[in-house]
Amino acid sequence: MSSDSVRPPDALSSEERAVRALYSQIIDGWNQRNAEAFATPFAQDGEVIGFDGSRMSGRAEIATTLGQIFSDHVTAHYVCKIKTVRFLCPDVALLRAIVGMIPRPQSCPQRASDPGCC
Repeated sequence: MSSDSVRPPDALSSEERAVRALYSQIIDGWNQRNAEAFATPFAQDGEVIGFDGSRMSGRAEIATTLGQIFSDHVTAHYVCKIKTVRFLCPDVALLRAIVGMIPRPQSCPQRASDPGCC
């Protein structure tokens, strides 16, 4: 199954909505600079590959590493648009999204009205 992001939410299957929600949780965790919130949607043995090619293996390492990054660096805000969600089998989906980063000034607080994901 494949879907374009211009389809109305009520036209999406419950499975596709669930995949999109997981992705939104990850992006929201990053934008809130909350390492635990970012890591929670991942499986215990999930992996993250950073923009620089670095690799984090496992939910605990993801949370620990991002916690260090968030405490030591001002991170850019992610905005994204989901292009497609395709189910490879009933329990595996491939989500394709376009993501951009908006640099934050160090003094800029996170606002609830900031554009989020999807």
